Parts: sequence; C-alpha cells; structure tokens
Amino acid sequence: ATRSSSLAGVVQTYSGPFKLGEGRFDLRAVGTKHGMADSQVVSSVLIVRRRCHPPTLNPPSGTLNHAQKVSMSTTTWDFLPDCRIHFSLERLDSPATATAAPQVIQGFYD
Repeated sequence: ATRSSSLAGVVQTYSGPFKLGEGRFDLRAVGTKHGMADSQVVSSVLIVRRRCHPPTLNPPSGTLNHAQKVSMSTTTWDFLPDCRIHFSLERLDSPATATAAPQVIQGFYD
C-alpha cells in the first residue's frame, strides 16, 4: 500500500502533538519510509466535547479547628471564564439547641 491509497482526506506528515477542537474525528496513521513497505494503518475515533473540569474545594475534606471560609475553583475558568460551579451544602450535625431538620443550602459560585 502507498500513503495516498492508505489514507483518505488531507494527508499530513506528523511533526509533533497537535490540538483538536470540539467535534468527532477519525484519526488514521501509517508509517512510511522510502524503499520499505508501509506499516499497517492504525485508526482511532476521537470525540472532543467541551466539559467543565471538576471543582477544587479549599479546604479539602477534614476537621477544622475554627470557622473558616470555603472557596471553590475550577481550571475550566482558564478557557471558559463564564463557567459556574453549582453546589449544595447540608449540615450533617445539628446544634444541641436545634430541633428542626438539617438545613440544605443550594446555589452557584462564580
């Protein structure tokens, strides 16, 4: 097989990693060298979807010795600054004076 008959579409010579945008891609590659038979064609279907990275919570899980502010962030903000983090917060223990059910706080953070 030759390179032109092994691969379809625009054929390029690989020179290093490249970035794919959003979409579905059929990646095919073949190794070639003048005077040698081509390698088998390898292929992979790659689907790139924009997805928010998981939030990072600070402080992480653990026991705190005093009241403390909690912050949330995501590396998604590096390329999608309008991304929001939605959250809920439920008190798992009740103060000794409380008789009501646990309180749930819901909202978003950005």
